[in-house]
Amino acid sequence: LVLEAIERIEVSFRTRFAYELGNKYGSHAYLNQAYFKSDSKYENCISSLREELTRSRETFIKHYRSKYDEPELPPIWAICEVMSFGQLSKWFQNLKHRTDRRKIAEIYRIDERVLGSFMHHLTHVRNLTAHHSRLWNRRLTFTMRLPRYPADFVKLFNPDEDRKIYNTLAMLCYLLTLMSPGTTWPVRLKELIINTELVDPSVMGFPDNWQELEIWKGAE
Repeated sequence: LVLEAIERIEVSFRTRFAYELGNKYGSHAYLNQAYFKSDSKYENCISSLREELTRSRETFIKHYRSKYDEPELPPIWAICEVMSFGQLSKWFQNLKHRTDRRKIAEIYRIDERVLGSFMHHLTHVRNLTAHHSRLWNRRLTFTMRLPRYPADFVKLFNPDEDRKIYNTLAMLCYLLTLMSPGTTWPVRLKELIINTELVDPSVMGFPDNWQELEIWKGAE
């Protein structure tokens, strides 16, 4: 269930990143180091990207290589399909201009720093779920930055349990509901939590009043 939510958000984030940078700076915006903060991080990202392209068997990558000599690497919308989710989060966080990060985050109605932190956090949660590791009582190594505004949004989270999975689930629920108002994911998650007798929500970081919070009240 968690992996399903992460995959949907990942697709949206890839699309948003590629569209905003491509629309503002052109089809090969990522090749211009001037748009990024850290030169060393940029070089690492480019190096990792080249490795992923070498391994890629995607038809559109083969087509680009056979048809074009310059630029050497494909346009950003193709690149974003090939790079890993972890790499994508690093590219986003290394964008030099805050206005660019804000523009990408705008559709999600959250601060760009919160978005960057959450995407980095999700890459680690995704790895756990992909390897079928337990989440319900795990103490997470990589925490996420919690929002400070608006007040109604802040109330959804539990700052006292920042290493538990609850805050991750709350953010997933918020983003999925925003992206797809008719999604059944929050309902299915709530039913799973309530109906699994062996799982104590408090162990997962759920606050005592979680079912009274707006985001969970709507999941009925």
